[in-house]
Amino acid sequence: MPQIVHEIRLAGPWEQRSNDADDWQRTRLPYQIDAATSDHCLRRKFHRPSGLEAASRLVLALYADISLQEVVINQAVIELTEQQDGASNPAIYLFDITAAAADFNTLEVRVSQPDDGKSHSLHEARLQIVE
Repeated sequence: MPQIVHEIRLAGPWEQRSNDADDWQRTRLPYQIDAATSDHCLRRKFHRPSGLEAASRLVLALYADISLQEVVINQAVIELTEQQDGASNPAIYLFDITAAAADFNTLEVRVSQPDDGKSHSLHEARLQIVE
């Protein structure tokens, strides 16, 4: 059974821009979108964790109660591997990024505001090394 060996929090720096803007602006997680906000893209750059074994997998875990439109690593769209909806909020979205990860990576998370009149957030992002 796969086991999380190590977890790395992708705290900051993050950048954001609305889909109709040209300029990136610094931001932090948790990132909140209110009901009046358009779709946004969040970006974070990071290095490949050192010491990965050949059999290791690298999984991106996003803790969110926001609508995730798309997750992109190094211009490759990553499909959702698993969604964990526990009793706690937010949900955890898992993406296996092993094949797309390079020595230096650019992560883009495209999010949209659900049409429910409430504020929603991307709470946290973590890299999980799984063996």
